[in-house]
Amino acid sequence: MQRLKRERQKLDFPFAFINIILLLLFFFIVTGSIVGKNETRVAPPLTSRLTTERLPRPLLVMDKAGALFLDEVPTSLPDAIARMKRVGSDAPEQARTLNVIADRTLPAVRFLDIVEAIRQAGVPVRIVTLDAQAKG
Repeated sequence: MQRLKRERQKLDFPFAFINIILLLLFFFIVTGSIVGKNETRVAPPLTSRLTTERLPRPLLVMDKAGALFLDEVPTSLPDAIARMKRVGSDAPEQARTLNVIADRTLPAVRFLDIVEAIRQAGVPVRIVTLDAQAKG
């Protein structure tokens, strides 16, 4: 009885090459990027002087002494409330809402008292904040 010789099947080169490429691709996907994490960090800019031109209007600014400025004009709280009440109901909601921003050193009690007085007068209030990282 004669044995039949089996031909050994060879894997063709493109199949193995594609497997290696796919393994490398999966490796880089799992491990992230080639660039180090510290190389991609960017320190955001910090505002040192606030320009109010780009802030929403009407804007009530409270400085650290507690003085009030409505759209950069010195005012008192009753005057600011009276001006906001004069805005008609036909005006857009943005014009009827009083935007309030305060100096970061203003005592919170003073800030909350002013905001509560505005709210009690029936004027919608929006508190404007700035996002900044303090450098120590």
